[in-house]
Amino acid sequence: MEWNDAPQLDPRAVQATSVSAQDENASSQEPQALKITAASSNPKMFTLPWELPLSQWPADLFVNLPRGISRHVVRFVHVGDEVYAMKEITRQVAEREYELLRRLRKLELPTVTPIAVVAGRHDANGEKLEAMLVTKHLKFSLPYRALFARTLRPDTAERLIDALAVLMVRLHLSGFYWGDVSLSNVLFLRDADAFSAFLVDAETGDLHGSLTEGQREYDIDLARTNIIGELMDLSSGQLLPTEVDEISIGNRLVDRYHSLWSTLTDVDKFSPDEMWRIERRVNRLNELGFDVDELEMKTSEDGRRVLVRPRVVDAGYASRKLLRLT
Repeated sequence: MEWNDAPQLDPRAVQATSVSAQDENASSQEPQALKITAASSNPKMFTLPWELPLSQWPADLFVNLPRGISRHVVRFVHVGDEVYAMKEITRQVAEREYELLRRLRKLELPTVTPIAVVAGRHDANGEKLEAMLVTKHLKFSLPYRALFARTLRPDTAERLIDALAVLMVRLHLSGFYWGDVSLSNVLFLRDADAFSAFLVDAETGDLHGSLTEGQREYDIDLARTNIIGELMDLSSGQLLPTEVDEISIGNRLVDRYHSLWSTLTDVDKFSPDEMWRIERRVNRLNELGFDVDELEMKTSEDGRRVLVRPRVVDAGYASRKLLRLT
């Protein structure tokens, strides 16, 4: 008997078209007139001053909300009754990230909602302006720097790392290679006694049917390095509690990730008279906020062992108890 060691994937992820850095869905020609590609209709979008660089828009359009660190110009803007995050980037990058975010949302993964790509922007003199990626502001969310600027529990860093570990596992299970994991590319929502993490920047990501172990390990190693650096930066600005060890927090992400990955994907092996262990495994997954959609069960060649692998689906962040991870 052969047993496939690959983790059970969400079938929607297997069907998703691979999106790589070389893929560009749009034509190579820059639009000569304003072009708004939108997932939903909002007539107010056409009333915005697209002929101006984002940094020069009228102040009354902006919403004063905490922003994370970005290498691009980013602003929160009132658009009718909605608040959108606007990011100035090249058209090719904007269109690619927009498509990636749409695919991730179809897989019901925790990301910001893509609204539109605005291309063909020109100023009053006819000079080209960068395109814009428009996403919906995630209400009540905060970037990590804003959280540390407040008076929080001493274990805040650990709780954020727990949330990020869950996000990374969910993305990897669906075949998403992030490529630039950091606290800066995540928004956090309070979730009972823990936090929920949402992907906010998919600029460097790729979506595949599945990921190799090497891709996953590279992502998690890069995340550890970036997070240690970000926490050291907070420490130098006296925003990090003195008792927090940046290296330990970075290592915690690796440990949490591997623990959760194993819990979700490992194959249980036990004798036929130990079937009660199936219930224990399912209960463990439920405690972590995941539902078991089905169980794949096989017997070993000698008939003395039962091999069980669950296919899990996320049941929502509200029930996930990250602080119970071992």
